[in-house]
Amino acid sequence: MNLISKLKPALEKLQEIARLTLAQVRSRLPSSISGKLSDPILAGIILSASAFLIVIGMALISPGSAPQVVAPDSDAQLIPSEDLTEEAADLTLNPEQRLIAAIQDQVAEVTDAYADGLIQSVEANFRSSLLIVRAGEAWYELERSRQDQMANELWRRSQELEFSRLHLLDPDDVLVARSPVVGPEMVILKRVDG
Repeated sequence: MNLISKLKPALEKLQEIARLTLAQVRSRLPSSISGKLSDPILAGIILSASAFLIVIGMALISPGSAPQVVAPDSDAQLIPSEDLTEEAADLTLNPEQRLIAAIQDQVAEVTDAYADGLIQSVEANFRSSLLIVRAGEAWYELERSRQDQMANELWRRSQELEFSRLHLLDPDDVLVARSPVVGPEMVILKRVDG
C-alpha cells in the first residue's frame, strides 16, 4: 500500500470538512458578498483568518497590546484581545468572527507602518457595507501627509475587501475621516485632538 492510498481517507475527510465549512460561512454572509466570493477566494479568506489567529495566539506576549475585533452584525460581539488568544488556541471563533479577524489583519498591514498601537479595533457591518476602524491617540500625532496617506491606503484596502464605505474614528468615537462621496480620496474631518 503506497502513501497516497494511506492518506486518501484522511484527505477525503479533510475535503468534506472544508466543503462543510465553506457552506456554513457562505450561509452566514449577506448575499451581496456571498455572490461575489468564489469558493477558492472564500477558502483563502478562511485559511488566512485561521493562520492569523494561530500566529496571534502563539505570538501574543502582552495581551493588552492587540486590537480588538468587533462583529456588529452578530449582536456586536466584542472579542477582547486577551480572550482572542484563548479562542485562537481553541479555534472556536465562528466563521463571521474569523472573517472579521482576516479583515483586521488586512487593516493592520496598512497601519503598522505608521505607528505602533494605531488601531484599537475594527468593525465590519456587512449589511450596510461599512468598515469602521477605531484609531488610537496616535492618529493625532501623525503629520498631515501621513494621515492622508494612511487614510487613503485604508480606503483602497477596504474597497478591495468589497466595502463601499469606511469610517475612521478616534478613541472617543469621533469621526476623524470618512470615505468620499465623490472622488478617490478620503475626507479628513479632524486632525488635532481637542
